Amino acid sequence: MASGSASFQAALEALLDDEFRTWPRTASELGIDGYDGLLGDMSATAIRAADARDAAWLERFRAFDDALLEPGEQIDRALVIAQLDL
Repeated sequence: MASGSASFQAALEALLDDEFRTWPRTASELGIDGYDGLLGDMSATAIRAADARDAAWLERFRAFDDALLEPGEQIDRALVIAQLDL
């Protein structure tokens, strides 16, 4: 089971990197450099792959113990889980 603030922050950064690579338009809309003019792969295969990655991310974030996270990280964790569990 994952624990601790440092590993949570690393997982959060990795999730965001993965999301921005998968959906570069979102990154561009958020003003993140390096994604302007890029489009994500909207094929059925790519969407199924993204769904599978989301399921893996959901399990990874569910594994974090709230008791070992800072209050703000607990909120971030809950938001990530809510978004991935749609």
